[in-house]
Amino acid sequence: MPAVAATVNLSQSNQAVTPSAAEARRLAAYFTPPYRPGPLPPAVDDILLRSAPVELHTACAAMVDSWGATARGSARISLRILAIAAGNAWLAYRCDSRLPRFENEYSERLAAFTAARGTLQFIDLAAPEDTRATLYHVGIANTLKLVGAENSAALVVFAVNSSPLDGAANHAAHDRLSENRFVVIANSASATKIALALVTARVQPGASTREASHSATSNGEEYRAALRFGHDLAGHLTAVTAYHRDQPLGARPRFGVIRYAWNPATRTFEVAMPVPLPPGGRRRPLAN
Repeated sequence: MPAVAATVNLSQSNQAVTPSAAEARRLAAYFTPPYRPGPLPPAVDDILLRSAPVELHTACAAMVDSWGATARGSARISLRILAIAAGNAWLAYRCDSRLPRFENEYSERLAAFTAARGTLQFIDLAAPEDTRATLYHVGIANTLKLVGAENSAALVVFAVNSSPLDGAANHAAHDRLSENRFVVIANSASATKIALALVTARVQPGASTREASHSATSNGEEYRAALRFGHDLAGHLTAVTAYHRDQPLGARPRFGVIRYAWNPATRTFEVAMPVPLPPGGRRRPLAN
C-alpha cells in the first residue's frame, strides 16, 4: 500500500445534544444508583448511539476511509461507559474499523450525560498543536467535586500522531508526537466545560521529524509533569500543582512549577503561583 501524507482524524467539537424527554428520563434512571454493572442494556445503548450528532458518523467514515482502499466502508461507532456519578455518566464514543487488521487503530470523542439538564454534552479535546493525524484515546482518572460543580471528573487523554498505513515514509510523516494530557471537566447543573487541560508527558521521536509548526508548544524532545492535588475539608478539589521537566534535544533539562487554583466564579482553574525557571531558562505553558 503506498504511503499517504496524512490521515483525516476524528474531528472534535463542543456540542450539546438533547434527547427526547422520555429518553432523557430513561437514561437518568439507568445511571442513578444503585447502578447495574455489566454491558449496557440494548435500549440504553441505542438511545446513546442515536443521540450522537450526525457529523460524528460522517467524520468517523471519513477518518477510516482515509486509511486506504482496504479500510474504506468499514467504519463503525461504539461506546463505553467511563464513569457513573449521581445520575450522570461519562462516555467515550469510539470510531474504528470492523476489520481485524485495524483493531488497534481508533479515535474517541468524550461526552457527558447530565441528568439535571437531560443533555448529552460532547467535549472538544483538540489542542492547538494537534494535526489532521492526531488520534484521541480517552480514559477516566477519577470523578471529583468542585465548588459549584459537584459532579465533575478528571480524564486522561492520550493524543498521538499515528497512522495504520504501511510504509517507512508514512511513519516518518505521522509518528512525530505523542502526548498524555490531564483534563478536568467541570460539570454543574448549568454547564459542562473543560476547566483545566495539562500536558503531563510529551515525546518526540527525534530531530529528523521535528517541524516548525510545533515549535511554540512542543520543541522539546521529552517533557514530563508530575501533579499534586489540594482539597478542602469537604473533599472538593481546590488546586493542582504541576512540577514539570523539559528535556530539549542536546540541551540540559529545564524545571519549573505552576500552581492552578479553582475559581468558582469562572468555573476554571487559573494560574495562582508560577515559579520561574533558573536564569536562561524559559517556562513553557502546560495548558492546551
